[in-house]
Amino acid sequence: MGMFRKFSQMPKGALVQKLASKDATYNSKQIAEVVVAKNKQLREDLYSTKYPTLNFILLRPLIVFALTKNKKLRVFDLGGGGGTHYLVARKFIESEIELVWAVVETPAMVAEAQTLREPELLFFDNSDSASRHLGTIDIAIASSVFEYLNDPLEALEEFLNLDAKYIFITRTALSNSQASIVEIQKSRLKDNGPGRMPDGFVDEEINYPLTVVNIDLFKRILETKYEIICEIEEDRSVHRIGVVTVDQFGFLCRKK
Repeated sequence: MGMFRKFSQMPKGALVQKLASKDATYNSKQIAEVVVAKNKQLREDLYSTKYPTLNFILLRPLIVFALTKNKKLRVFDLGGGGGTHYLVARKFIESEIELVWAVVETPAMVAEAQTLREPELLFFDNSDSASRHLGTIDIAIASSVFEYLNDPLEALEEFLNLDAKYIFITRTALSNSQASIVEIQKSRLKDNGPGRMPDGFVDEEINYPLTVVNIDLFKRILETKYEIICEIEEDRSVHRIGVVTVDQFGFLCRKK
């Protein structure tokens, strides 16, 4: 593969197909139940105290909202779990600003997350339906998504084809290696979703396929349709694969 790829013309719905096919474990009712239960805890924590205690991971997506002064924001949230980004945004963004928020997730997550639906927040297992619901997309968010897809670069191209005015990509594992790196990542069930493990769930080891691509190629694809306003060096050494150390990056971008 060369250092430049032509835009994919695949339908937008393919984004969800890629999410659903990440791995049989990821598209499971078990993970969906834990993530949704954690988001219910988060919603309670956000509004039960004078001010919440949050880690910076939850606050990162708020950066993109500083770029627009619209009184109505339409947000496409790829791989947004149980609506974590919406819950945090709604807590801190002025109440006068209307949010129309579409989380695009696996079928298992969407089915479980229906208990978290709000007038401003809906869940879709089809990105075409999410796009029709939103109409014009002001902001598209992708947090810790692309490295868990079989072809992160193709998925990135399809994400750009949504034509959002601004995009914020965060918690994305990239490397300086010219070749893609494929590995099985081992993690704990309790590490999925925001916050502590809810009562009534038993922790266990789960595995995901992980595909890490070259950071320069990733940025070159971004720049075909978007201006990179800011590259964010987020977390160091999040993965070690053989002799290669993998960091996490974020990109704040404006449509050209």
